[in-house]
Amino acid sequence: MSFARMLAIARHELRLTRRLVRYWVSVLLGALAFAAPFAYYSVLHGVFSSRSGSVAWLNPRYLIGAFGFWSVTLMLAGTVFLAFDVRARDVRSRIAEALDARPL
Repeated sequence: MSFARMLAIARHELRLTRRLVRYWVSVLLGALAFAAPFAYYSVLHGVFSSRSGSVAWLNPRYLIGAFGFWSVTLMLAGTVFLAFDVRARDVRSRIAEALDARPL
């Protein structure tokens, strides 16, 4: 299979997935789960950093790295959830047998 054909298949799957409500729910929950603690610690830094050295450590510049692991983990869980849905969609549209007949 050529690279152009694989790219066309990937583009088609992206278009189909972006139309699903569960995709946008997953993206929204992931963004909120990252933005809420980041905003909380940023406000703590802005309000209390002049009074305490330990709160001044909560610099938003360093919080991106601290929250990076959790945001990637959450997005990966959403990706796995959506991947199982793609397989279920293939079974519902009755093309799973055709896809399983040939090796990847």
